[in-house]
Amino acid sequence: MTKMERSEVLCDVSDLPAPLPLETIQIQLNQLSVDQYLKIVHRFRPKLLFPILQQRSFAYLLKEHRQDGLIEIYVWHQENRELSQLIRGES
Repeated sequence: MTKMERSEVLCDVSDLPAPLPLETIQIQLNQLSVDQYLKIVHRFRPKLLFPILQQRSFAYLLKEHRQDGLIEIYVWHQENRELSQLIRGES
């Protein structure tokens, strides 16, 4: 198991009706340790989420190229530079 796999917390909200996706994500963010990242699977861009992430000092990366039409959002604590590099594919 890689470091990325050990650090991942999956949050699939793609089948939840509003406002449950945002509520579920916020609960997961409250429980996220600094050495973990949240992989969110959603059916669209959650525009209300992005200001919340900024306000709470989380970094994120949005990936919209899934074949099933869903999007992935990777969220982590800004201060964790190692996770940032792993998620962004930097060395």
